[in-house]
Amino acid sequence: MHSVLAAAVVISAVFADGFAPDEGDEAVQIWNVGARGIDLTGYRLADASGDAEFPAGTHLPAGDRWWLARDASVFARTFGEAPDWAWTSSPPGAWPVGRNRASGVVGQLMVRSAPPRLANGGDTIRLVAPQGGYDDVVRYAAATESDSAGSAVSAGWRGPAVVPYRLAGVGAGAQVLYRKLDPLIGLPVTDTDGAADWASDPDDDALGRRVRLPGWDLEDRVVPVRVPLRAVRVDEDGARLADGALELAVAPDALLPFLRRHLAAARETIDIAAYTIDNADLADVVAGQAGRGVRVRVMVDGSPVGGHAPEQRWCLARIAAAGGDVRFMDQGGDVRPRYRSFHAKVIVIDGRVVLIGTENPGLGAAPAPGRPGRRGAYLAVALPDVAAWANDLIARDIDPSQHADVRPFQPADPVRGAPAADYVPPRPDDVPGSYAPIAPDPVLLTDVTGLSLLTAPENILHPTAGLLALVDRAGPGDAVRVAQLREPWSWGTAASALTTAGDDSPDVRPTNPRVAAYLGAARRGARVRVLLDGRFDDAASPDGNWATAARLNAVARAEHLDLEARLADPARGGLHAKIVLVGLAAGRDVGALRAAHWVHLGSWNGTEVSAKANREAAVQFESAGGHAFLARVFDADWAGAAGMRVWVPWVGVGR
Repeated sequence: MHSVLAAAVVISAVFADGFAPDEGDEAVQIWNVGARGIDLTGYRLADASGDAEFPAGTHLPAGDRWWLARDASVFARTFGEAPDWAWTSSPPGAWPVGRNRASGVVGQLMVRSAPPRLANGGDTIRLVAPQGGYDDVVRYAAATESDSAGSAVSAGWRGPAVVPYRLAGVGAGAQVLYRKLDPLIGLPVTDTDGAADWASDPDDDALGRRVRLPGWDLEDRVVPVRVPLRAVRVDEDGARLADGALELAVAPDALLPFLRRHLAAARETIDIAAYTIDNADLADVVAGQAGRGVRVRVMVDGSPVGGHAPEQRWCLARIAAAGGDVRFMDQGGDVRPRYRSFHAKVIVIDGRVVLIGTENPGLGAAPAPGRPGRRGAYLAVALPDVAAWANDLIARDIDPSQHADVRPFQPADPVRGAPAADYVPPRPDDVPGSYAPIAPDPVLLTDVTGLSLLTAPENILHPTAGLLALVDRAGPGDAVRVAQLREPWSWGTAASALTTAGDDSPDVRPTNPRVAAYLGAARRGARVRVLLDGRFDDAASPDGNWATAARLNAVARAEHLDLEARLADPARGGLHAKIVLVGLAAGRDVGALRAAHWVHLGSWNGTEVSAKANREAAVQFESAGGHAFLARVFDADWAGAAGMRVWVPWVGVGR
């Protein structure tokens, strides 16, 4: 783990290749990572084009960070808030000024001979002290293969330039380059004057290989939220959510009545953040609440896979017509969406009851009970700290006053507005076929002893508080169950090479850290079962579920591990779950006096872009009852999935 600087101001982020016309949104962030405030009078931000100087009396408090931008109003439109300082500025208008500027107004840097102009292809940026020495230097380039900035010699910098990390679906020019942040305290790691200090570092599995887009609240969410718990009161009427209990419902078995009941209970507000919404019955409930005066806000992704289905268009139009505030997270003009996909599934009722799930509130996961659908789960909780986290997450994500990529639903839009007036949407009772529910009723949990809340892209990969750390605790006598929509073997740009080498030598190393964690747990002696979706899987893809399952089975066979993977479609609508169950034996885990039963549940699937560029939300909690409930469903689904009798071995790098 890196340590934090004792005292210094560092250049902590660079946005060089802006979105806006003429790139007025280009910017540099500086951060005082020391224990004392610093007088920046006379300090200059300089690059190859020019420089801009802080005026007299400029004081950067300890721990604070500032965005310095070329144009305040253009930066604000891209980032969702005005910068703290600008060097060629136009007024930011109604955008909120950077949160760390006490005066509440954008400061004006003094341009000397010419203003800075951050070159897209590469540049060297310096923070120059009044006496002429460099307080900090960073060199960046557009790409490794064309590292013009990295080939130059620069005082205060060592080695090659910082370059963007290559992530599918995220262009290099769209990225904010930023320093690695210590996952325990959220401050930049030690400055060693090289590219290894920056989060795009391709050689750092833990803190590197990251991207960042404008508008993220990254610094505020580096560390997952740990929720303090209180004892649940149980009387003759039983426990209630308000007492601190959690409620779990399985899809498709019980999800429709579960969601309908919670939405119908709203008296003041309903906030829904989801990838899509296409369930007409649920839309009727939400619209009815809006018509009764409940404030309703809904935001979905503006570019879902497959486009805007008429079912969703009908649902959004229904809610909007009743008075609900319906919006998309979408691009348009010179504004791009903050996230690759707005994919979280979070609902907040009256600001206090929070629903977090693996499923969108749609027809596929919430048909009428007894009809086929997607396997998944939802959790409901009314703890104040969970409500505060969810309210803040939704408020920041869907507020059009802070983000220009929040765009209103327009009923007349021919592509994503209301469908034809005579369109009749399918209803939950219209889903054909039958399915025997395994968990027809939700379960109320009164034994929760630990709970954490995680989000992507900020902290879902946290090394000590997230899923990876949890699975890394599993060893002899422990059990790991994985139910997942997508779990590719590879992350990064390396191709997955298939061979037909000897069956007993599948010497492979997954570059997906989730799969590596499952494999590591099995090698330490845990019993690991991985159930992956077989309905939507591309069996021909080297990074599809079939390939991952085959590789895991080949390794298990060669190394005699208690590990097996299968593909399944348990409720005949797809295995859409994103659930990991970890059971730790009593006394084996360090400091454990009893067995621990953990559940990780949320919207995060196993792809790299989901972890690093999507908006995702997940909850991780310890509950013997919750673990047993979901394990029973998993075991039934596992028993109904055929074992993979054919495996294909792969030979690659050593493990």
